[in-house]
Amino acid sequence: MYTITIYNKDFSTAHTTLFHGPDFSNLQYDLQLMKPGGLQFRVQLRNAKATPDNFQLFNKVILSEDGTDLMITYIENLSMDTNTMDITCTGILGLFKKRLYSANLAGDSATAFEAILTATNAIDDTGITFGTSDVVDTITDVKFNRSTILAAWSKLANLAGSEFIINGDKTLDFLQEIGTDQSASVVLRYRVTQINMATLNEFSVDVEGKDMTNKVVGLGSGGITDVQQSAASITKYGVLESSKSLIQTDDATDLATETANFVANHKEEFYAPSIVVNTSKIDASILGIGDTVTVDLNNGFIEVNGAYRIIKKMVSVSNNLTEEVNLELMAVGINVLPNTPFEDIVSIEDRVSLLESEL
Repeated sequence: MYTITIYNKDFSTAHTTLFHGPDFSNLQYDLQLMKPGGLQFRVQLRNAKATPDNFQLFNKVILSEDGTDLMITYIENLSMDTNTMDITCTGILGLFKKRLYSANLAGDSATAFEAILTATNAIDDTGITFGTSDVVDTITDVKFNRSTILAAWSKLANLAGSEFIINGDKTLDFLQEIGTDQSASVVLRYRVTQINMATLNEFSVDVEGKDMTNKVVGLGSGGITDVQQSAASITKYGVLESSKSLIQTDDATDLATETANFVANHKEEFYAPSIVVNTSKIDASILGIGDTVTVDLNNGFIEVNGAYRIIKKMVSVSNNLTEEVNLELMAVGINVLPNTPFEDIVSIEDRVSLLESEL
């Protein structure tokens, strides 16, 4: 059974627990790799638990299933009519887009990553504590000036080629890779000539080239620059040039590393399958963000095979508890996460804010 527990802003007080069916309906949630994700549900206004104190904006909300905490969120929007109220929550990572950080960092990446969380908790405790890290990487000099906490963490992760996640137990992990390898046991299959062997209900595939680039000028702080390119990609696709603003990077070696990582992640087209799982054949509850699965798709036009990671898991739960589970996947070795048009706009706004912070 799904339950929703509502806390105050710092988890110090549990206001109430809602139960799926008696207390809420229309449950939808999505978990994403290094993105906030979200949660939506509906309550009846006549329910005694539907009070202004319980549903204050920025109250923390934990979604659980059968006693296991799935995700931590906060209330960001309430939309109501005469009888019902729809609650929209944002994954807890979104809160760290509303916290700023200024410092120059050098040394061990994991230590720097934890220091950022410690600094923002000292201002106003988020209730999130540092968990574990297996990242072995050193940064030379990275400058943050009124950067969002989420942007600062993303910067360190990009430099180290690593990932981060906030777990259901309110701990923040900084790891080389999130998730487990389930590719030997989980096969997402649809072949037009073997439909009876399908383990999914439907799929779609985007062959993405919008963000491809194979020759990049990295623009660091203080006017330093670095140029990286992929000869193999240029031979195949022609020259695709771009510049990348990395003005928080002061050191030439770090700039070269970050620019090279950007080229490596953008030099090739990538396939982005979206799959609706057949839950009668695959237990979708065991599939987590970052997990690796095997994909075997063929619709007569395109064939997609190999090891893919789950970068987004979307679950819709009907009132009779049937679930539709949609997975978005990215090939192993590809570390660029596709943006929606809205996220593209947010990215532009973030870059403008970053430039303003340097003034």
